Order: sequence, then C-alpha cells, then structure tokens
Amino acid sequence: MSKSMTFTTKTIKAANAFSTALEMQSNIWREKDMYIEGIGKVSKEKVSKILTREALEAIAEGEMTWEEAGNAYKYREVSRLSEIGQNGDLFAANYNRIPDKLKQELTPKDLAELVMAFYQCYGDGKAAGKEE
Repeated sequence: MSKSMTFTTKTIKAANAFSTALEMQSNIWREKDMYIEGIGKVSKEKVSKILTREALEAIAEGEMTWEEAGNAYKYREVSRLSEIGQNGDLFAANYNRIPDKLKQELTPKDLAELVMAFYQCYGDGKAAGKEE
C-alpha cells in the first residue's frame, strides 16, 4: 500500500470520526435549557461543565439522559452549599439518608440544610451515648 493511499485512508477515517462527533454534538444541544426540579431552568451548557467527557459521550449515545445529568448537577450544588460537602464520604452518607422524593422536590439549599441536620443528629446521638 502506498503512502498516499495510507494518508487518504487515514484522512477519510478522521473526517468520518469528526463528522460523527459533530452530529453527536448537535443532538446533545437541540434544546439549550433544561428544567431541574427544585432548581428551575438551567442551561445545558452550565450542567455540562460538571460532566466528564465520558458522561457527555454517554448522553450523545443515549446511554445517559439529561435528567440524570441534572441530578448530578443538583447533587454538586447541594455538596457546594453544605458545610460538610468537601468531605465526600461523610456528605454522601448523610445525603443518602434523604428520601428520593425529597431530593427531587427540595432546593439545593434546603437539601444542604437537611444533610447538616442528619449530620448533627448523628453527632448528638453519639455524644449522648458517651454520657450514659
């Protein structure tokens, strides 16, 4: 196979990959905004900034929905607002105590306060156990 043939084949493959990527990109952004319950209207661009490249590809390929991406965005916002949000495992343990229905309905600020209430309940119970 000649070098020019190899170059042409590589060029065609690259052009096809680029075309596919552009098509995926346009499918992702058909609507610019999305609605996240408890937050309201948010631009997909803003939500996409917290996502990994793999997550964006999963959305483009239909393996992940924008609703799931919105849930990840909301979780990130709650973590940012919570006093214990920087401590991943501790935050997650308390966040996971919240019923899913409330995670959907409440605002990130309200959820952050609820996370702190669970955290304080645990601390209060632990302290009370030591006093006995």
